[in-house]
Amino acid sequence: MVYEMKSLIMNASKKILYYITKPVSRSIQINFSLTYKRIMLSSFNKPTNSLKNS
Repeated sequence: MVYEMKSLIMNASKKILYYITKPVSRSIQINFSLTYKRIMLSSFNKPTNSLKNS
C-alpha cells in the first residue's frame, strides 16, 4: 500500500515537473536562439570588435 502511494506521488510529481519545465525550456530555447543569431550577426558585421571583446 505504501509502495503504491509512493509510485503515484512520483508519477504525479514527474508529470507536474514536465508540464512546468516544458514551456520554460521552450522559452529558454527561443531566447537562446535569438541571442545566438544576434551574436552571429554582430560578429559578421564587426569581426574585429567581437574579437577584441572576447
